[in-house]
Formats: sequence, structure tokens, C-alpha cells
Amino acid sequence: MISYQGNGDFQTKPGLTWESNLLDSDFNGELEKRWISIPVNVWHQGIVNDGNWVVISFHTAEVSELIEERAEDGDENKLHSQKYAEISEIK
Repeated sequence: MISYQGNGDFQTKPGLTWESNLLDSDFNGELEKRWISIPVNVWHQGIVNDGNWVVISFHTAEVSELIEERAEDGDENKLHSQKYAEISEIK
């Protein structure tokens, strides 16, 4: 995923704790500060403080395989899962 406009914290959770990855959209800046690669089956979330943040996401999986998972009521032990393709069909 690459930061295109604005900035934010794209957090990943490869283990038990969330790790911050502060990204911005400075086209003249270091690529490592604009880009993140997320391993398979790693939880991730974008945190934006003020304003809008535009990102571009590239996936190596088929759209039918992409799953949106959210913790119910903030409890990460209770998950709600839905395939992205199903979400797109609803809209």
C-alpha cells in the first residue's frame, strides 16, 4: 500500500501488539516513509487524525479471497468477517 495524499498511521499486528507505520505522501521523500508491504494474514488498519488520507492498495489475492475482519464491540476475540466481494454487492 502506498500513501498518495495526506498522511496517517498504517498499523499492523504481526503478533500480540499493534505496530505503527507513519506514512506520508511526500513524493520527494524516502519510499519507506510512503510505502508498506503487509504480509499474508496480518491484521492491519489505517489511523487518520485530521483531514483525509488517500492510499492506493495492491493485492496479490483474487477479490473473491479478500476478507474484511472487524472486532465486534472492540473485542478482538469476537470477529465479524465478510468477503470484500459481498460488501461491494451490497452497495
